[in-house]
Amino acid sequence: MGIKTADIPAVEVSVAWVQGGSERYLRHQAKNEDGTSNWGWGRHDGRGFGVSNITDRHNNFAGTMAYMADNAEDAATRSGAWTMAFEGSCAPGKVAAHKLKSRTAPANMAGDMASPLSIFLAVTARGKGTIEVDDALTGPWRGTGAGGDVYLRVKQHDGMAEGLIVVPSMAKSLWNAVAGMRPGSSPDNSTWAADLGTRGASPADPLLKSHRYAPLWSTLSNRDSFIAETNKRALPAWAQRLHVKALHLTSSSELWRIQDQLREEVRSSSRRALYSFRDAAGPEEDERSSVWRDPGSYSRATRIVPVLNSTARPSANMVLVQAVVPACNAALHAAWLPVKRSSRDKGQDGEQDGQAGGAEPAHAAIAAALAKESASALPTAQAASRALLGPSFWRRVASRARGVDERVRQVFGTAPDDDVAQALRSNRNNSSNGEGEVQEDDAESEQAGPRRRRATRGRRLRSSADGSKAAMVRYAVGNLAGSVTLYTGRQYVRGEDGEAKRSDPMRLLTGCPSRSLFPRGFFWDEGFHQLLLARYDPRRSADVLSSWFRTADETGWIAREQILGPEAESRVPHQFRVQRRDVANPPTPLLAIQEMLQRLGKGSEVARWEAFRGREARRWQAEFEFVQAVAYASGDAETIGAAEATLKAALVAIANEDGAAAEAAEAELVVGADGEAAAVGAAKPVGESALDGLSAEAQQWVVAHYEPITRYYRWLRESQRGPNGRGFQWKGDKPGDGGHTFASGLDDYPRGSWHTASDRHVDLTAWVAWAAGLMRRMAGAIGRLESAPKTVAAAAAKDALEFAHDEAAALAAVDDHWNEEEGVFCDIALPQSQRREVEKGRIDPADDSLPLGHVCHEGYVSVFPLLLGLVRSDSPRLPRLLAPLLDGKRMLSPSGLRSLSKSSPLFMTGENYWRGKVWANINFLAVKALDELAAQGGPSADDCAAVARRIRHGMSLAVHREWERTSTLWENYDAEAGGRGAGTHPFTGWTALVAAMMPEQRSEGRTE
Repeated sequence: MGIKTADIPAVEVSVAWVQGGSERYLRHQAKNEDGTSNWGWGRHDGRGFGVSNITDRHNNFAGTMAYMADNAEDAATRSGAWTMAFEGSCAPGKVAAHKLKSRTAPANMAGDMASPLSIFLAVTARGKGTIEVDDALTGPWRGTGAGGDVYLRVKQHDGMAEGLIVVPSMAKSLWNAVAGMRPGSSPDNSTWAADLGTRGASPADPLLKSHRYAPLWSTLSNRDSFIAETNKRALPAWAQRLHVKALHLTSSSELWRIQDQLREEVRSSSRRALYSFRDAAGPEEDERSSVWRDPGSYSRATRIVPVLNSTARPSANMVLVQAVVPACNAALHAAWLPVKRSSRDKGQDGEQDGQAGGAEPAHAAIAAALAKESASALPTAQAASRALLGPSFWRRVASRARGVDERVRQVFGTAPDDDVAQALRSNRNNSSNGEGEVQEDDAESEQAGPRRRRATRGRRLRSSADGSKAAMVRYAVGNLAGSVTLYTGRQYVRGEDGEAKRSDPMRLLTGCPSRSLFPRGFFWDEGFHQLLLARYDPRRSADVLSSWFRTADETGWIAREQILGPEAESRVPHQFRVQRRDVANPPTPLLAIQEMLQRLGKGSEVARWEAFRGREARRWQAEFEFVQAVAYASGDAETIGAAEATLKAALVAIANEDGAAAEAAEAELVVGADGEAAAVGAAKPVGESALDGLSAEAQQWVVAHYEPITRYYRWLRESQRGPNGRGFQWKGDKPGDGGHTFASGLDDYPRGSWHTASDRHVDLTAWVAWAAGLMRRMAGAIGRLESAPKTVAAAAAKDALEFAHDEAAALAAVDDHWNEEEGVFCDIALPQSQRREVEKGRIDPADDSLPLGHVCHEGYVSVFPLLLGLVRSDSPRLPRLLAPLLDGKRMLSPSGLRSLSKSSPLFMTGENYWRGKVWANINFLAVKALDELAAQGGPSADDCAAVARRIRHGMSLAVHREWERTSTLWENYDAEAGGRGAGTHPFTGWTALVAAMMPEQRSEGRTE
């Protein structure tokens, strides 16, 4: 839980925590094996605000982090400051240590003093950045810790940005609120004292193994000292201070290992404390209990609170700040105060809109005062940090949260919950006027007391109605938006000589499907991510897509996995780190580009008419786009004008339900195009929304990215061609025993019985046909843009004809995969009956001219042309393709479409990854395609609508039910187990698409 800025320097601020002295339960990275729950962004706006939650029952702690940046749209007023607050209370559902009733419980231990929690703030500066404790502002801190606020100054030696990170001292008020502790001075550091309860047990008593007894508190500023003045009800001095340790890691690539560094600190400190405690108990006690003979058992013997040695290394690039606070009233805050920025205001991916702003601070006088490295800057620094982290902080958080909720409601059609207003109230116990308006009641707030306020704040900011679909949608959208991260590094790429070499340094702004297991970018995942993010924040989606296409090399190749940086590499087995230039992934980012441009577009006359969503309107628009593309390629202005006029007349006729006029317009339109255009147009599928009539912003984006997108498309088309140039084949699988086809994204989906060089894959062929159609429409749109440079427009107009030919050829290749007997599309591969011939050496799998046949496995692949909209509403194939989607004994399940038909002999076998599980991304494509077919009418319109409705309800029901049960989203869902979550979790990548499939959206016309 923390912040990673996209500024220069890249400053990372994160929190870690542990109760007691066992490094085993130290929490920092998001790891499933830690057993934490309710983890994730309850709300996130995708740029500069988020509220994240976590429940850690091992440490009896439930935490909430609120993060807020000043990311005003107007750069002139953007200060660049950001704030974060990490607060929490005892985990619900588990009895806190201080509430355990036992005759041996210390009578003088008050409240949460029995549950101290160490919270660490870790600050790192990458590159040439350094971090130092500002002595002039912080005051004395070495050895004993800081008695007041801690000020960390971040610098760059090459003149880049610098600023102050302020960590306010809060321990005194926190402890006083929960236990009435008074600040007191501890005895001499060479002494120790521990009240072990009414039994008067000695420190070596074996009963100390029980956590029912009072903890031993220790301070390691002096390794031989122990302080536990609970019998005096005085707060030890070390518990009032912030402890700071500044480190210098010689290898900046190791900076991400914060958890390893903290674990070592906790381990060594706790062991030293235990050794000293054992020595103080005397040799006779050492012999009485095996606890002391095994130093490694210290975590079972007693509860120790290790305290960092407050020391500093020169040129530090990592600083750890520790506060010891009561677990049921925990808090640690931090604020970034920018001092100056370099002239490099904006990174290549537009990340300045993110965490730390991107302009000169608006308050130049404040920045100038903070730049002074002397005590004269202290009043300014204190005032600035208090303004950011003062009482108004949580009111501003509540206000920003309301804005996020309203945005989600507008985009995804979620109904507001009765509990939302209550959940968004700030920590001062707001009250409602009965009309949904939140008002402050300061008197009631003060009476409630700080402990009650802080204990309930996390619960209020968690998803308000945990059982509501609205809360789940906020969680899904928030986690997807909050996963967008800037990765930097050099990845392994296999060269032509077969050697794996490091690439040039790269930067990638990308979403992440699962931060706990897959901290990296995936090309085909990203397309699905952006289908959702483009609806929520099209500008941020444009940033992400720009970043991906900038990673294309000179040939257009884009690595299907972007494993950048040592942290990402640490989560990937070595054999999977190397990327190959001949391996592709489904071109899903092109789906996202289409969605993003639609969201940025202001809407032309054609786009407005599309709102009718009628059969004729859709068909006419598709024909019109195609004729325009061909006409512009030929430069025939007369044909262009005629086509435009004809379309308008046709749309008017359709709106007036004038069938005769529509038919007459259709005849005129076909005659107006040249013969080749009419022939291809008759065979082409229904097109998506036109890309003409874009807003100025969208026009600028599409023109700027047309060249790398075109380069990528041509690489995909050429590199994945099938044998003898016919059809297409996923490359990367060595000829041999049929197994995984990783490049397809459908890993273990069954293909042929043996991989051969003659294989042709129907899903890839469908992807290329669909992509060619999109490229044709995009090229035609750019050719019509007045704002496009003439050279770009001319090239695009010429490209449109090339892409039209590609589309026609790919559609013909799709037809090769149709199996009339089975009524589905099939791969062309080696059938099971010929497998033995390969094993006996009679067939060479490396031969690219084998006479292969259809290998049919009913499932996602067998209906892929339908999923991509390549099957027309009047096609005689449509009813046969719908048959398995309507049959509960085949692909349809109560939780959505199964990846492999239940009738297949390979159903739920082997790895069982894509062999029966229900996947949200493919179900989303199915709903989108079926909705469009239903809107077009035709003999199968009712069946299409029925299947779409059942998928929508089943998928959303399964995801929501599991979210209620487990508080998270899953990678896929097992329909045979009642729709239970399966695979990776939390998985808020493409599973978040459920937010766009909710039945409520269909009723409001939001599903597209």
